[in-house]
Amino acid sequence: AAGAIASGAASPGWDTARAAAWVDEILRAEGPYLSGMDAIVSQYSQEANARVENLRRIQLALLGLTLGVLAFEAFFVFRPAISRTREALQRSQDSEARHASASEELGMIFDSVPALIAELDTEGQLLRWTRPGADVIGEPLEKLLGACIYDLFTGQEARLRAEDLRIVKTGEPQLGLLHYLRNSRGDIRWLRMNKIPRKDSNQRIVGIVMFAVDVSDQKQIERKFMELRSEEQRRLSYNLHDGVGQELSGILYLGRGLVNRLRD
Repeated sequence: AAGAIASGAASPGWDTARAAAWVDEILRAEGPYLSGMDAIVSQYSQEANARVENLRRIQLALLGLTLGVLAFEAFFVFRPAISRTREALQRSQDSEARHASASEELGMIFDSVPALIAELDTEGQLLRWTRPGADVIGEPLEKLLGACIYDLFTGQEARLRAEDLRIVKTGEPQLGLLHYLRNSRGDIRWLRMNKIPRKDSNQRIVGIVMFAVDVSDQKQIERKFMELRSEEQRRLSYNLHDGVGQELSGILYLGRGLVNRLRD
């Protein structure tokens, strides 16, 4: 209104008396207007405070309910779950301890058996190899683990691979196999092997278990026996040819001479 009055006063034909009456009217209504506004603001403030207080009570109630639910879950859900988890962890630790002990005992048994026992995967990689086997190869056991067994049998790689592939494909063991290798000391060692498939819990073939015995001494004895037999055969042939054969020839000639004299 004041703006309208100010703008109207600058325009021609403006009624100053009429404008003054409007100003008086505004001033008279100012007190009730401000009192009404104060009452509205006060009422709004009271209602807002009441809503805030209600919200605070609701929040406190929800907080108490949440704490009650958490306490219920902690006592009836989390506590039994933690107890079961603790028991499961204890069982797992006990199982791991028993497994480690069994593995150690099995390793001691393997190392004490005078035979070569090896576990291979389907590619021929050594997963387990006993110390007697390492002694035959002439290499530390730690160096052999993870190596490819075919690299140890120089000149027989194709035959070994074919045998292992047949086992993996058919699941049938291969028994009485004879292979030789040259160890790190340059000695030729002969091994008689039995191979069986290694299966997992689902009965899938995941590798091969090899049992081998060092028969080098036996092969050496056999070779010496063959040499002795050959030598005995040569000696016998010589004796028959130069000894008994000549004597029989002499007896033959004497017999023929005797026959001729008897005929005369």
